[in-house]
Amino acid sequence: MKICISSFKGGSCKSSLAVNLALTLPGNHGIITNDVYSPLETVLPESRFLKVLYDEPFPDLPEDSNIIYDLGGYIDPRTTHALRTSDVVIVPCLPEYIDLQMTIDCITEIERFNPNILVAITKTKGNDFSFASAVIEKFYKYPIFEIKYSRAFPAIFKEKISIQDMVNQGGLKAYNYRAVNEQFNSLLEVIEKQGEIAWT
Repeated sequence: MKICISSFKGGSCKSSLAVNLALTLPGNHGIITNDVYSPLETVLPESRFLKVLYDEPFPDLPEDSNIIYDLGGYIDPRTTHALRTSDVVIVPCLPEYIDLQMTIDCITEIERFNPNILVAITKTKGNDFSFASAVIEKFYKYPIFEIKYSRAFPAIFKEKISIQDMVNQGGLKAYNYRAVNEQFNSLLEVIEKQGEIAWT
């Protein structure tokens, strides 16, 4: 399966979602990123991670490759192929007005290449999700998921295991990370069923 995570805005939890997916999904998914300063290589072995510099092309991969594209910045000719060939595109978004506007612009660009879009409102607190999802729904009818603010995501880079594995360890991690893990699993369930769902 090929999954693309794309956002015009930094700090939206894009790389954290990518690495948690890679550590959770079966099939040893690798990650390809165009983010020069990505911390993903601190978690994944070299055989499952590729950083593509600004002047390098994206590799041409077989259709059955298990890859997660972690794409930052604006869409360019290098990234359109990744978008076109992905089974699903996840657009993470912070629940702030300016971020929502950038997300709307991002979705408008992405759907030209791939309409299989999921929106993840990240780092939410309180009523953030209700506000942000209502704004997005004025423009689009794509599925929207909440991923609340949690220390679980930075913990991935420290522990080098998925949130699910941390929850499985029990104790305080299970208590503190259970809610965000359930939210992530709701997103994961739709990703895995992508071939059975018509979103457009």
